[in-house]
Amino acid sequence: MPPLKDIVDIIAAAIVSVAAIIGGLWALRRYLIERTDEEAVVIEINSNCTLYGSDYLVLVDVILTNKGHTKVQAKYKRNEGWAYDDGVEKLRHSGSLQIKAIRGWASRNDRHLDWFKSPLLEPVDRLPEVNLLTEYEDPLQNNRIDFWMEPDETYHLGVPLVLSAGLYLAKVTFIASGGDDNFWSRVCCIQVSEAGLVKQPSATAD
Repeated sequence: MPPLKDIVDIIAAAIVSVAAIIGGLWALRRYLIERTDEEAVVIEINSNCTLYGSDYLVLVDVILTNKGHTKVQAKYKRNEGWAYDDGVEKLRHSGSLQIKAIRGWASRNDRHLDWFKSPLLEPVDRLPEVNLLTEYEDPLQNNRIDFWMEPDETYHLGVPLVLSAGLYLAKVTFIASGGDDNFWSRVCCIQVSEAGLVKQPSATAD
């Protein structure tokens, strides 16, 4: 019969092996359930405006939050100058803001404002696609985008615009590295009018 110490060592080794197997199975289960390597970005869009002559100064605040469990890197490679091209939509920037004005629809039957096809949406004059990640361009590397988000990180990307009073649709698209299907987008309505004015603090006498 082997010595008691050897028996204890064998049992301890067996316990460690079983614990390692259980730990591996638990990690695999968590990976399959949560897909811990899957990237997830949440986009929020807020705006406010200030009367500026006959137009309005509109501040669009784009909020990006990494809700996944892994780092998300903005795409920096381009194909013939495009960060994204699926044949229908072409985007020059991996952090993209587009604005379209909403025309009146009272006399039209089509009330679905399809971003790509609706005749009720028209580009804003002298307002092309806006690069949300300008501040993260590296001039020493040919303006390569150097932007990433760790898990649970949130970034505010502010864009000042001058717009006339009216209703607009804003579309934000964030394109990550790892393939053209690795992107997120969101569309929201922006009202540019006195109803959306920033309230300035009133002056008080000492």
